[in-house]
Amino acid sequence: MLRKFLSLATLVLGFASTPLSASSFNCDFRYRNCTLSCNDDATCWDQCRVEFEQCSAQPVPGQNFIDPTVDGERVDLCLEWAAQCGKPAADAFCRQSGFRRSTSFSVAENIGRTRLITGAICNDWFCDGFKNIQCL
Repeated sequence: MLRKFLSLATLVLGFASTPLSASSFNCDFRYRNCTLSCNDDATCWDQCRVEFEQCSAQPVPGQNFIDPTVDGERVDLCLEWAAQCGKPAADAFCRQSGFRRSTSFSVAENIGRTRLITGAICNDWFCDGFKNIQCL
């Protein structure tokens, strides 16, 4: 019974402080369902743990860039001066970072100094950039 409590405590505490990706949420859900049927069977608990570790080790496709930067400057919202803003700039950032395209992004308005993917700098209070860019 103590083993079950410790495993559950580790599971709850281990995930409470970190955001869950869709992949890790799925692994967490599968682990909980697995352990529900174990009762006090140590072999069953060990098998659930092994399955959970294998599931968690699978790479999550893509990457989410928070406050993305280019050469140390926040990425500007536009690919060119006041043109091709949003998705085209996010896609270019993802390609430059080794990914195919962006799948989502959010805007950070009036953040000040930003850098366009082309290298040009926007250095005024009204320059917009990205809060995040999700690349795939």
